[in-house]
Amino acid sequence: MKTTLLIQLLKRGGWRQNRKVNNELVFTHPDFTNLISVPDMGEQEINPELLNEIFQAARLKTRIHKITVPSPANLLTRLKSFFNNSAE
Repeated sequence: MKTTLLIQLLKRGGWRQNRKVNNELVFTHPDFTNLISVPDMGEQEINPELLNEIFQAARLKTRIHKITVPSPANLLTRLKSFFNNSAE
């Protein structure tokens, strides 16, 4: 997930950007006392573990999971099998 999408989700949850410190955006919520810092990484993907921590601190019910990608050898075997079966 990119920072821009994360900011949109936080704003929908009632969080407002309070200030910017170095490369981090600080958000506040009128109902909560904690502050949330979001790294301003532009179009780079944010680490799923960090996203989960931010969502937990923001009390949002979203959970991000890592996607497992098969190894290149396994992927090549699957592709060969697929194309061999479709050629028959």
